[in-house]
Parts: sequence; structure tokens; C-alpha cells
Amino acid sequence: MEQTVVVISCPKRYIKTIRDLLKDNACCSESYDVTPQKDGVLVPVSGKTLEEVQQLVSSVGVNTEILVTTVSGNELGKKIKKGPCNPEESGLVQVKEFLSSRGWTPSEVENFPPKWIKYGDIILLFSIAGVEVKDSPQDVLDAFNQPGLYSDVRCILIQRGVIQGELRKPVTDQYTLGTSTETIHVENSVKYKFDVQRVMYSPGNGTERIRIARLPLSTTGEIVVDMFCGLGYFSLPLAKFHPENVQKLIAIEKNPTSFHYLQQNVVLNKLSKVVFPVLGDNREVAREYEGAADRILMGYLPNTYDYIESALKFAKTNSVVNIHYHHLCQKEEFKTLALQHFNDVLERLPNNPWCVRVVDFVKVKSYAPKIFHCCADLQLYPRN
Repeated sequence: MEQTVVVISCPKRYIKTIRDLLKDNACCSESYDVTPQKDGVLVPVSGKTLEEVQQLVSSVGVNTEILVTTVSGNELGKKIKKGPCNPEESGLVQVKEFLSSRGWTPSEVENFPPKWIKYGDIILLFSIAGVEVKDSPQDVLDAFNQPGLYSDVRCILIQRGVIQGELRKPVTDQYTLGTSTETIHVENSVKYKFDVQRVMYSPGNGTERIRIARLPLSTTGEIVVDMFCGLGYFSLPLAKFHPENVQKLIAIEKNPTSFHYLQQNVVLNKLSKVVFPVLGDNREVAREYEGAADRILMGYLPNTYDYIESALKFAKTNSVVNIHYHHLCQKEEFKTLALQHFNDVLERLPNNPWCVRVVDFVKVKSYAPKIFHCCADLQLYPRN
């Protein structure tokens, strides 16, 4: 059962004041992140009771727009760790000690994968190349469900290779047999249902999913096109936390399996009146929205450049259009490569009506040695 967490509910403009207050009193939450909600944010607190936090807030004279309350931890965004769990933080020593107590030999314990990710009630282990894990799934389940680690793990998978191909399908083996590999993973108050064995979910993009939820949108009634929607990685938080800004979001996904779960996730998050899934290649489908989009999401790697021309077809004519362009680049290309990509395509267009500029730039994560996954927030604007 998820714990109850004391939170401070406040408008976004008070975030810095509240964070400084919590830092000064050593009660910032280490487990939960500041979480957007419709009318502001929830700032989680640790180590203090509801009454103590109320006294703390009143002591600095902040106004009645700030409320101290409690919520379930399920309603809060978890602190994001890039990449698989750090062994020192993940309980690896605890797991290995437990396996030793179950009679595993030192070499069998040493061969146990040192990294994993937890999705909902499923653990995905990252195998060591050429090393087999002892075939004792009940021991491993019990190790993860021991007190002080987790309590709800029911299935364990082992990832055997890297995710490849245009449809981004993971390569995994089921270690615990006879159980479903579907789960519901909650991140930043957004529910993602998927099959861990059939669909990719990147924890390293968690910070970008949160950033999308917190974008300072200023316009209302936007038509948004997500060209590579997947499970709804970026579409769902954008629609959920910007109900006044997003009028309609066209969620395009080519992978039939991902599309199946996207449809379910729209319902799970109560966004059926805003998010409209479309199955197919974004270069071929949803053509009725050509010239209609105020905002375009391009969350795909590695060959996003190949889809710029399609994105331009969706862009609303004679208007300013925001594009969130994910791409790979080296450090010296930060803030320049995305602009170069778009200008290359625009220059080839007959009677090109657009100019493009960079509004913001974010390094999402390391992708390969000296290569980074980045997102450039661009704006198209009329040439005349």
C-alpha cells in the first residue's frame, strides 16, 4: 500500500519560496517530486507531521493560497533517476544477502544482475552478457518483496539485448512464469498501462515527461499533433496538466501494440474528450489535420530529421507554431543542429512560408559516447 504524504499545495509562483523553506528545515522529500496539478503544484514534505508543516508555513507569513494537506504517494511524481537503479540505492546488497540465505552459491550470487528497473509491479533485470541467472524465480521474488525493499513485485523479466528497430520492441525473457507481463506504471500522476515484454518504456526520459507537463503554455485552445505518441509518453502529461490550453491532441502511433495500450491509457487518465489516438505512419495518416497544428511533438530517435517535412505539413499556416524536436547531437552542436535540420528542409520547399528559431534547448540524457539525446523547443513563424 502506498504511503500517505504530507504536501504543500500552492500556486506555481510560490515554488521557490516553499522549496527554500523546506531546505532550511531539512524536510525536503527524497522520494517524491514536485507534482503539477490543475491549479498549481503539490510540494511533498518528509519527516514532519501535518501540524508541524502547518506551523512551519504560518511562521513565514505566506497567504491563504497555500494549503497544507495529505495525499497518497500514488498521486505524486517519483524522484527520477536516470538509467537503471544505482546498486548502492537499489538494495543490491540486500537482495544478494537474501539469495545467499536461500542457499545460492557465491558464484550464483555474483552472477545476479546488478541493475534493474521497477515498472508498476514488475521488475526488469538487465542481464550480464554471457552470464545466466540461476533458475530459482521464487527466491528472487521473495528477495525483492522482503521488508525494506518492495512489497508488490509479482513478475520478473530479464532484458537480454538492446531495444532496436523502428517499432522499438524490447528483447526480454520471462523469468517468473505463469504471470501476466502487463502492468500499470504511475509516473508524475499519469498512468501508463503496457506489456513490459512487448513495449518500450524509457525511464531516462522521465525528466522530459515532467518538463512537458510543466511547460508554461500561454495560449488557449491549442490543436496539438504528437507524431510519435507511443504509450502517450508526452501527450498524456501535456493534456492532463494543461486542460485549459489543449483543446484537441491528435496522438499518432505506428506500432499496433503501443497503439492498443495508448487507447487504454487515454481512458485510464480520463482524457478521452481531449486525446484522439490515430493508428499509422504520421507521413500517411491524419491528413485532415494538415495546416491545423499549433504545437507538434516529435519524440522519436534516431532519425527524426526524416520526418520534418511531415511536421511542416501539420503546422498551422500564417501562425506561430511550437515544435518539440527530439534529436541526437554532440556537445558542440547543442542549440545549432536542430536549427540547421529545419533550415535544410525549409530551404528545399517551394515558396517556403516559414522562418524558425530556438526558444529552449534541453539535454535529455546521454545516448552513446559523446552523443546526447536532446530536445529543442522551436518556433515556426511566418516569413512575412
